[in-house]
Amino acid sequence: MIIRAAVASGVELRDLVMFDEVSSEWIKASSHAGMIGSIIGIDDGATEAIIQLNSELQAYTSRDIMPHGGRLSVENGRVYVEAENGSMHRFVFPYSGEGLNENGLVPAGTLVSVCI
Repeated sequence: MIIRAAVASGVELRDLVMFDEVSSEWIKASSHAGMIGSIIGIDDGATEAIIQLNSELQAYTSRDIMPHGGRLSVENGRVYVEAENGSMHRFVFPYSGEGLNENGLVPAGTLVSVCI
């Protein structure tokens, strides 16, 4: 499902967002719980964005992650993998791109595929 909705300032393309009932706008997601979506269309300084919900999406990593992916966790609109506390139903797919760091990890700030 794709929607067009009001977003908080500072939300950027490919951020994961959640709805904030207090401000009645979509803000950067701070958790993998509840309804979250990915910003797939926004202009600089815009107050509205196009948000895709519930499917395979792309998001940026907030931390270095293992290339095999895993259970999705979210902080400040970006994703990381957490084996014990990550989502049981949402995942970061294995990474097949180039550019692993010297430790063999996908660096923070890399665009990866996720299932939400």
